[in-house]
Amino acid sequence: MLGKLLITTAVVLAVYLALRARGPDSQGDHAQESAARSGKPSLFNPGAIKLTAYALLATMLIGSAFYVVQSWQQRRQVVRVDVVNPYNGRVQSFEARRGDVDDRTFLTLDGRRIRIAETERLVIGASP
Repeated sequence: MLGKLLITTAVVLAVYLALRARGPDSQGDHAQESAARSGKPSLFNPGAIKLTAYALLATMLIGSAFYVVQSWQQRRQVVRVDVVNPYNGRVQSFEARRGDVDDRTFLTLDGRRIRIAETERLVIGASP
């Protein structure tokens, strides 16, 4: 997840640096001059483009931060983990954090690592 965020940031930074290094082009200057002579404001003036770019960047950063915080909170949520033995129907209950529950193992709140057999069933529910 962090890798995706870093890649996105790197792409945005690379595009920004490429556009900045390119400098002003002659067509953009010509369009601005003609818009200034006609007296109409241009839709693609540098101020509007820069404002839009900053707004888009701020939206992406806020959205990414929200996603990171939300997934962190979800991983920290305490859940009840029931291990069901199919032979005798016995159910053992444990409490663990959602992020500590893996495929066939989980780490309880008191620090025990539980590994369940292939035949046992793992049921995850809300903690009381």
